[in-house]
Amino acid sequence: MSNIRRLRRRISSTRNLSQVTRAMQAVSASKLRKAQHQMQASRAYTVWLHRILENLGKSGAAFAGQLPLLASPEKVDHVLGILFTSDRGLCGSYNQNIIHKTIIFARQQVEQGRQIHFITIGQKGPEALSSFGYDLVGHFDMPRTNPSYGQAQELAHMAMDAFVEDKYQEVWLMYTHFENALTQHSRVQRYLPIGVAAAQENAIDFIFEPSLSSVLEDFLLRALEMELYQAWMESETSEHAARMVSMENATRNADNLVEELTLRYNKARQQGITREILDIAGGAEALRRAREQP
Repeated sequence: MSNIRRLRRRISSTRNLSQVTRAMQAVSASKLRKAQHQMQASRAYTVWLHRILENLGKSGAAFAGQLPLLASPEKVDHVLGILFTSDRGLCGSYNQNIIHKTIIFARQQVEQGRQIHFITIGQKGPEALSSFGYDLVGHFDMPRTNPSYGQAQELAHMAMDAFVEDKYQEVWLMYTHFENALTQHSRVQRYLPIGVAAAQENAIDFIFEPSLSSVLEDFLLRALEMELYQAWMESETSEHAARMVSMENATRNADNLVEELTLRYNKARQQGITREILDIAGGAEALRRAREQP
């Protein structure tokens, strides 16, 4: 009897858990649609900005010495990493994948004799990096809604100022790139300095009006702000997708567990009923025999 009560309690609690995970799946799906729409609306624009940055050609190379954001340092001693993670768990391997790739990158930098520091977005990043002994120089909380462009601007200018002041000779982005609801890729991408493709034969030589010098500096600032903003939106969209899939799997597992527990409950209940019937039949047979005896 106690086994039947225990199974009944487990079935009830598992059903409640299934309802919770199903509700979280629906919430994540709704957030994913909104975040994906916003992210895809700016992706094409950001891709073209990045393509122009990579193909400034000979004109851009000529200004590399005048603009600090284009200048490649002779020696790299200090590296800054900007890591995007989530504030909460229950999103599968989303945080583990990007943190694992970040730790591998950080160890490679240390092996090359470089010091690496981090700016983190989301609570999971500081927890992981501090456990590995890496230093944090800044932290941004992941917004409850989609990140604003102003937040990305603040973070971008913080990184650009540190680079221009030569506190760091390289700045890298660690984020999760969104492909679709089932596929996201962890990326470690160089943010600063901006590399130009002047030495490549396939570099595109753009024409700037009225002149390159009049638009290049403002263009670089806008492009870098958009690149970081896009990485932020890609990470948040990937988080919603990972959580939706994780909650869907959790709901399916809970439903399967309910079916298994229900089967075990029915078997145990049937065995109990069978034992009771046998006891009643045995007792009735014993009374019949007792009455038949002289």
